[in-house]
Amino acid sequence: MKNKETQMLGLLQKSSVATVVYTSATLDIGFINDGMRAVFGRSVGDKEARFSDLLPDGEQSILGNLLTEIWNSGKPFHLHAYPIRMTVNGSLQCKYMDWNVQPIVDSEGYTEAMIHTVIETSNPMRNRNSQQTDETSSDAKLEKWSHALSHDLRNPLSVAKLGMQYMRSRIQMTPEEHTKWVNMVIDALQNLEKLITDTVEVSRNIKNNQADVNQDMDVAHWVHHITNNNRSFGLGDKKMEIGTLLPVRGDSDVLYQVFSLAIQGATQALAAKSKFTIAINSTRADREVIYTINTDNLNLEKELICYPVLEKMMQELNGKVSFHSKNGSIILNFPIF
Repeated sequence: MKNKETQMLGLLQKSSVATVVYTSATLDIGFINDGMRAVFGRSVGDKEARFSDLLPDGEQSILGNLLTEIWNSGKPFHLHAYPIRMTVNGSLQCKYMDWNVQPIVDSEGYTEAMIHTVIETSNPMRNRNSQQTDETSSDAKLEKWSHALSHDLRNPLSVAKLGMQYMRSRIQMTPEEHTKWVNMVIDALQNLEKLITDTVEVSRNIKNNQADVNQDMDVAHWVHHITNNNRSFGLGDKKMEIGTLLPVRGDSDVLYQVFSLAIQGATQALAAKSKFTIAINSTRADREVIYTINTDNLNLEKELICYPVLEKMMQELNGKVSFHSKNGSIILNFPIF
């Protein structure tokens, strides 16, 4: 058995997918491959005891807190094209990364290990004019989405592959252990399905390369799409109420991620309840559009694990995110230019 486990770790060490396995809520590292070291500008053979050793400066505190909250939640979490600033060889750099974080929980639901895979990707906020130049033909569009799929699919694929390889290497497994690893593979495959659905939906809505940061974006279409693809809604008494959805201005990729994270984060915070209603509405003030996502969850501020990411994305849009504790609401303030 030890030989098989050693062989599997050897394969992961050589994998092109950057992988690290944490063994505690303080993000102690039980395994890390050279691909992960390379992503964070580390050298082969470096010794990293914790996540803080991977990213000792820049945004280590925000990301470390996020990973710890994911550990405590015991729920998988995905980030797309998240910007991380770090110092590499004495030079400050900004890298954009797709994260897939998969907690492995025991029979009582407590996290006992956590798999973190990372793939470097392109800047989603790059100049729109260069996008229009690069995407003047259908071949260029096809290349763009092929590139996106090849990156985004690797994370859940690597998690599913790891789970199946582990199960194959274990001749005997307890029912609890078997269920845990089967659920991990199922979750990874569901993530694959969602990625494919989202990519097809976005590709259908590209019209004459008109995406531009100076255009007002149709939030209503996004919210309906996010809601329709969230498996929680429509099950029993779990509902989404959609009110007035005013257009907002900014980078379409970032705006979509903001609404996606806010709605999915709110849903995840309410997952343990058999009945809930999430209501989204917007109003226009003097110099801003204000979106309110009401959950009636008075502990939302403590349970929304994606808040650090939301905060940073709203800063990129010159907006802000806050909570209204009396009715468990997320408040998103978008400036009017």
